[in-house]
Amino acid sequence: MTEILRNPHLPFIELKKNHAPAYPVRRHSHEELSFGFVEAGSSTIFCKALELEMAVNQVMLLPPGAVHLCQPSEKGRFSSLMLHVDPGWVARAFGFDPETLSVQATGLGKKELHAKERYFSSFVDFDNPLEAESDTLDFIGWMLFGLFNITLPESPPDKGSHTMSQIKTFMDENYTEPIQLDDLAALAGKSKFSLLRQFSSAFKLTPHAYLTNQRINHAKKRLLEGESAAQTAVACGFFDQSHFIKSFKQYVGLSPSD
Repeated sequence: MTEILRNPHLPFIELKKNHAPAYPVRRHSHEELSFGFVEAGSSTIFCKALELEMAVNQVMLLPPGAVHLCQPSEKGRFSSLMLHVDPGWVARAFGFDPETLSVQATGLGKKELHAKERYFSSFVDFDNPLEAESDTLDFIGWMLFGLFNITLPESPPDKGSHTMSQIKTFMDENYTEPIQLDDLAALAGKSKFSLLRQFSSAFKLTPHAYLTNQRINHAKKRLLEGESAAQTAVACGFFDQSHFIKSFKQYVGLSPSD
């Protein structure tokens, strides 16, 4: 059985769960940059001149177009989780062509497994595009540059004139608008991943967390002035009242009515 998961805020990503006995039996390739996680059983992966033995808690990186074959040791027990990422998004987000990467595999320790489970358990529930893409950049960047030790290419000279302080000011002045990472990266003249890292380093919050925090601070003032939760949600840039209430509890520890 194969199960495919998608999130409308992440159109460039697909999660595919392959449960025994469903898996490709012929050599094939993917158009996307792919990460394959072994969930149960074991398998031999043949790719180019490589013959990789994959077992539970291991992950494999497959560049776009890499022809490979999966041969499970026990067909009835093997299952895997594939994360397919659009190569165009990778190039724009990180500033390099994913086709230049090489096939490799590595193991996952306790810390790495926790990070994996945290991201995958949140994947279908992301209800905010800025949060969804920020967490995705974090997770894929962590795999590329942490797990697989890929060297981040040198950033080209900045094309924009906005510093991180100016980016923060832009968010302060436009907190009610549906700001995207693309908007901020364009202002800064950086890749989305570089923007995310530099902003988080400067202010100890991701752009999404900072923007939400600003919206919550403005919302508190409106609520104290007697405005309803529904009116406040719209005025402060939240998608709807339920999204506002959920975020408010996360940041304040109380519901808006409390």
